[in-house]
Amino acid sequence: MNYYFTLLFLVALQYVNAQESFVFKHLPQPQIKYETTGIYQTKAEGKLEGPSPFTMNLEGNNKVQSTTSTGAEIKQIIPYKTEILFVEASMKFNEQITPLKAPLSGSTIYGYYDENGKTKIDSIVNNTLDSLEKQYLKTEMEQNQFEDKTPNKPMNVGDSVEKTEIVAFPVLGADEQVFLVKTKYTLQKIENGIGYLDATQTFKLKNPNEQIEVLPSSNGSGKVEFNIKHTYVSKKVTSANLHLKVKQDGYVMSCIISSNKSDITTASSLIR
Repeated sequence: MNYYFTLLFLVALQYVNAQESFVFKHLPQPQIKYETTGIYQTKAEGKLEGPSPFTMNLEGNNKVQSTTSTGAEIKQIIPYKTEILFVEASMKFNEQITPLKAPLSGSTIYGYYDENGKTKIDSIVNNTLDSLEKQYLKTEMEQNQFEDKTPNKPMNVGDSVEKTEIVAFPVLGADEQVFLVKTKYTLQKIENGIGYLDATQTFKLKNPNEQIEVLPSSNGSGKVEFNIKHTYVSKKVTSANLHLKVKQDGYVMSCIISSNKSDITTASSLIR
């Protein structure tokens, strides 16, 4: 039995024996249907300092609905099919709203979770995309997926664990920038098979440069609910504020990025 399925077995054993602790990791299970709705809002406000100050405002809104159905385990891998049912995206710049193209909207993605629980994509079915666009999206999704490297240590109430993700935000005066977001999860309680965790976040640039300074006041917080039996995050709601100084061509811009994210997922068995 390899690493992934050994861990899944240990998690199941914990659930049967007692719900006093759990391993806080998303582990896809075979023959399960996951239904997810994600709502994301990002606002960026930039104020140019100096003798001729002015303000710029940018706002992005996204809503995504998807389903993922996993198949039976085959030689220690779990096949899956993801359907992107609905994507709505728009951007507002200084009160001018522009709808955005969502390339994956209406797509069906076929792939599998390997023996380490990592996502592999076999194909993307979408009649509006050509082969180069599909290959680009496939590469982007596989390379940018979150890889949880935290220890497989069960959490008890009061315990904390830190996970780091890569997130891109628009920075006025400096285009899009990639940040390392370190989130500290603290388990508050376990009730009715759900682990309830508080989240606090800190931010830093993935590739630091002299033009952009992340101020110490940047932070985020949120609430997370983890389904212990099916080993997935059923609800995650976070809010964050990044305070930046952007220096370019002799000018200094103060930038505040506000981010609000909500992901809600339900799971049901496909075995009848």
